[in-house]
Amino acid sequence: MSNHYNQTNIYTMKKYLLLSLSFIFSMLLFSQQNPHWLYFSNGRHVTCIEEDANSIWVGTTAGLVQIDKQSMQKTHYNKVTSDI
Repeated sequence: MSNHYNQTNIYTMKKYLLLSLSFIFSMLLFSQQNPHWLYFSNGRHVTCIEEDANSIWVGTTAGLVQIDKQSMQKTHYNKVTSDI
Protein backbone atom coordinates (compact mmCIF):
# COMPACT_ATOMS: atom_id res chain seq x y z
CA MET A 1 0.00 0.00 0.00
CA SER A 2 2.82 2.40 0.81
CA ASN A 3 4.42 1.89 -2.63
CA HIS A 4 1.13 2.65 -4.41
CA TYR A 5 0.66 5.77 -2.25
CA ASN A 6 4.17 7.01 -3.13
CA GLN A 7 3.62 6.46 -6.86
CA THR A 8 0.31 8.31 -6.74
CA ASN A 9 1.89 11.12 -4.75
CA ILE A 10 4.80 11.40 -7.22
CA TYR A 11 2.36 11.43 -10.15
CA THR A 12 0.35 14.22 -8.49
CA MET A 13 3.49 16.26 -7.79
CA LYS A 14 4.65 15.87 -11.40
CA LYS A 15 1.24 16.91 -12.65
CA TYR A 16 1.23 20.07 -10.49
CA LEU A 17 4.82 20.87 -11.47
CA LEU A 18 3.96 20.53 -15.16
CA LEU A 19 0.87 22.71 -14.75
CA SER A 20 2.86 25.32 -12.83
CA LEU A 21 5.61 25.43 -15.44
CA SER A 22 3.02 25.65 -18.22
CA PHE A 23 1.32 28.54 -16.46
CA ILE A 24 4.61 30.40 -15.91
CA PHE A 25 5.67 29.87 -19.52
CA SER A 26 2.32 31.08 -20.87
CA MET A 27 2.45 34.17 -18.65
CA LEU A 28 5.93 35.00 -19.94
CA LEU A 29 4.88 34.37 -23.52
CA PHE A 30 1.64 36.35 -23.46
CA SER A 31 2.69 39.17 -21.15
CA GLN A 32 5.12 40.68 -23.65
CA GLN A 33 3.97 44.16 -24.53
CA ASN A 34 3.29 45.16 -28.06
CA PRO A 35 5.92 47.89 -28.70
CA HIS A 36 3.33 50.06 -30.45
CA TRP A 37 1.39 50.29 -27.18
CA LEU A 38 4.40 51.00 -24.99
CA TYR A 39 3.70 54.71 -24.73
CA PHE A 40 0.00 54.19 -24.18
CA SER A 41 0.47 51.79 -21.31
CA ASN A 42 3.41 53.29 -19.44
CA GLY A 43 0.76 55.08 -17.39
CA ARG A 44 -0.48 51.60 -16.46
CA HIS A 45 -4.08 52.21 -17.55
CA VAL A 46 -5.89 53.51 -20.60
CA THR A 47 -8.67 55.59 -19.13
CA CYS A 48 -10.48 56.70 -22.28
CA ILE A 49 -10.39 56.69 -26.05
CA GLU A 50 -12.02 59.39 -28.16
CA GLU A 51 -12.13 60.01 -31.88
CA ASP A 52 -12.66 63.21 -33.84
CA ALA A 53 -12.45 63.98 -37.56
CA ASN A 54 -8.64 63.97 -37.73
CA SER A 55 -7.36 62.22 -34.62
CA ILE A 56 -7.76 59.40 -32.16
CA TRP A 57 -7.12 60.51 -28.58
CA VAL A 58 -6.01 58.01 -25.95
CA GLY A 59 -6.05 59.08 -22.32
CA THR A 60 -3.82 57.20 -19.88
CA THR A 61 -2.92 57.68 -16.25
CA ALA A 62 0.38 59.14 -17.50
CA GLY A 63 -1.02 61.63 -20.01
CA LEU A 64 -2.65 61.95 -23.39
CA VAL A 65 -1.71 60.54 -26.80
CA GLN A 66 -2.95 62.03 -30.06
CA ILE A 67 -2.80 59.76 -33.11
CA ASP A 68 -3.18 61.46 -36.48
CA LYS A 69 -5.48 59.29 -38.62
CA GLN A 70 -3.76 60.11 -41.91
CA SER A 71 -0.11 59.73 -40.95
CA MET A 72 -0.56 57.55 -37.81
CA GLN A 73 1.95 59.91 -36.15
CA LYS A 74 1.69 59.92 -32.35
CA THR A 75 2.03 63.02 -30.20
CA HIS A 76 2.43 62.49 -26.46
CA TYR A 77 1.21 65.03 -23.95
CA ASN A 78 2.12 64.73 -20.29
CA LYS A 79 3.39 66.89 -17.44
CA VAL A 80 6.87 67.02 -18.98
CA THR A 81 5.92 67.77 -22.60
CA SER A 82 2.94 70.13 -22.09
CA ASP A 83 0.96 72.16 -19.59
CA ILE A 84 -1.49 69.39 -18.65
